[in-house]
Amino acid sequence: MTTSKALYIIVIIGIIVFFNCLFNNFVYDDIKYIQQNTQIHNWDFNFIIGQSLFNGTGQYRPIPAFYFTALYSIFGEITFFYHIIQLILHIGIAILLFFLLKKFFSSTLSLFLSLVFLVHPIQVESVSYISSVGNLLFFLFGTLALFLSLSNEISRSRLVNICLLLLFSFLTKETGFLFLFIVMCYRIIFKKKNIRFFLLGGLVTVLVYFFIRFVIGEVYFGKFDIIPMHRLTFGERLINIPAIIFYYLKTFIFPLHLAILQNWVVDAIDLSHFYYPLFIDLLFFILVGFLGIYLYKKKREEFKTYLFFLLWLVSGILFHSQILPLDMTVADRWFYFPIVGLLGIGAVGFTSLKNILTKRSNLSRPAVVGGFMVCLFLIASLSLRTIIRNTNWTDQRTLLMHDIAVSDDYSKEDLLAVYFLHDKQYDLAITHMTKSIELNPVSVNINNLGTIYQLKGDYKKAKEIYYEALKLGQNSNSSYIYINLANLYTYHDDPKFAIPILKDKILPIYPNNADFWLMLAIAEYKVHNQVEALEAIRKALTLSSNPNILSIHNLIINKGPANVITQNDPGFTD
Repeated sequence: MTTSKALYIIVIIGIIVFFNCLFNNFVYDDIKYIQQNTQIHNWDFNFIIGQSLFNGTGQYRPIPAFYFTALYSIFGEITFFYHIIQLILHIGIAILLFFLLKKFFSSTLSLFLSLVFLVHPIQVESVSYISSVGNLLFFLFGTLALFLSLSNEISRSRLVNICLLLLFSFLTKETGFLFLFIVMCYRIIFKKKNIRFFLLGGLVTVLVYFFIRFVIGEVYFGKFDIIPMHRLTFGERLINIPAIIFYYLKTFIFPLHLAILQNWVVDAIDLSHFYYPLFIDLLFFILVGFLGIYLYKKKREEFKTYLFFLLWLVSGILFHSQILPLDMTVADRWFYFPIVGLLGIGAVGFTSLKNILTKRSNLSRPAVVGGFMVCLFLIASLSLRTIIRNTNWTDQRTLLMHDIAVSDDYSKEDLLAVYFLHDKQYDLAITHMTKSIELNPVSVNINNLGTIYQLKGDYKKAKEIYYEALKLGQNSNSSYIYINLANLYTYHDDPKFAIPILKDKILPIYPNNADFWLMLAIAEYKVHNQVEALEAIRKALTLSSNPNILSIHNLIINKGPANVITQNDPGFTD
């Protein structure tokens, strides 16, 4: 198998398998991070590197912020271009992986492994889901850094390039730190040269990242009380590790039941949720351990390759095993890194078995043909499942309806309710939001239920629900609830109650938000506080030249009728 033929095969199969994802719409977080995120609709360096949707609540990802700002400025909301760039990245990474695997295995085996990586259904969430492009970018930067680290001699300029690529990987996604570990593992296992050189470079890179994040960006760590895994103690999270590892192994071998937003929690030590997954996990690692013992005794050079990929797999799984709580329990896109370690271990085992069989007798032609047909069947089966999974990502409703049937979850029910709300199907929205609250009652979904009733016109019910949400949200940032409550009082109830909420709960947090100053001006004007209304509307005008603000300003100046002021829809947290 020549290299050029292998590359053609990777490109052609990648295009065929993921072609139907190119015409999918924005779904899931694409709506929040791209469509509704005005921060990326214009170039603003402060949002790219400072507090924003991409940088905050525990994550710091300025490179995806830059990426989406650039794409939105060129393509707007034409999803085809987002998808095709993402597909090109994924195919490019599969090609890079092919070259990396060739350092350890034959060209034919490396091609097969690269194709499994390329077409496996667990990768759909990283390729078809636009907002997960950070998965591809961090892996791309990290893999390039690893490639530069393969040389025997490392010059200062090469080390600087390695550190820059690692920094880009860090700034894309926190998982990028795993590549620093992998680069160090490679140097220690295979080269044993320039170790201190790499350690110093890695330390400087980490310090630069911390400086950019904490000093320049002022983005720190956070905790999400609404996420089930974040409410568990360390010991309670450890109980979940067997089921988490089992999920990834099972999905890799039999990728049938795929779904987004999985927030299940193992809260009891029983047979089906703890002991059975633990038994399968132990069986897997015992088999992997026996392979390592055999290689250590018989084939020391192959043992190095085995150890390298074992560390790749284990580090990737541990990072996503809830030792530190993450924003969901499992996610298919989180296996983008660990799958390489699993494929590498499988390749080492296959090579060892093949060598044993070859020593005993030459492989017959029927055996070779049979092996080829098995590989062809595996790639075809995985590809077909991936093509089918791509169709689930067609649009928001299709994705959520399918995935709820696979694994119901409060967050998926919440998103589906918001979808029906935007479609003005209020009864369906109430049904699914109520189900979300039954599954996990938190301030977010209770607040969203209030907005549904407010838009439906049941203001009394909406107000009751907002106050119920405040009871659950009192230990976290409840500003979104106060915003909706102030909106309701301003437009549909007694505006005098909106004034203290705006002054005490909202504007101290958002002092430069023109919309909230506008709301305060309207509330003051409706209760006949002419002077206070003028002060608030003038403040709003200094912050924004929105025509609506100007028209309200003119109305207040001319003492026009307050009842002509139209309703402003409440906000959402999704």
